[in-house]
Amino acid sequence: MFASLLLSSLLGCVADGMQAPSTASVIAPASVKVAWDDAYNGLNDGIGAIIIGDFQVYDSASEGNLQGVNIEILSNSGGTCLLPPEALQVVAYPTIPEGASPETDCLDENGVFDATINEWCAWNYDTLTDQYYEFGSNYADAGGYCPNYVEAVTDRYGFARVYVYVDALVPSGDADEEGGSTSFQNAQITGTIGYDTDFFEIGPGENN
Repeated sequence: MFASLLLSSLLGCVADGMQAPSTASVIAPASVKVAWDDAYNGLNDGIGAIIIGDFQVYDSASEGNLQGVNIEILSNSGGTCLLPPEALQVVAYPTIPEGASPETDCLDENGVFDATINEWCAWNYDTLTDQYYEFGSNYADAGGYCPNYVEAVTDRYGFARVYVYVDALVPSGDADEEGGSTSFQNAQITGTIGYDTDFFEIGPGENN
């Protein structure tokens, strides 16, 4: 399942492009709704949703997309991680022993999540695609990794891709009086080139 998360600003990857001109603008992808409830909302539980976000940089002067320009991408939610495409890879369905649980069988003697205890502790389940993922070797260790900041460079089509791993959303209030599910706030993913900024949101609701 998921390695223990470090919930602070961490550098996801380093950009090596050019500054966008003042005539450029950022176009964020559409906002996304995910099926979400209390059962998915534990930090470091290995259950979440992986969203692909493509930020576009458009130049009004040339009337086209700009390649090779820097864009900064940020998340406003500690439980929402930003990763470049090379950080994640699909893995085969893990065989987890009957009765095993990451909450009990992936903790060290101090109660800290350790992905090295069992092989299946390092795999992450995506509730949207019904697939399992793992971090690449450069983006994972037993101490965890959950960056909320990535520097990227647009590709030849003028897009910069980021993977958003939603491990937990911030509750917006207590469960209702009848014992219903807690409501959750949207996570906001922002792209900026300095002169212009745009964002999309990921929040609870029916899947798109």
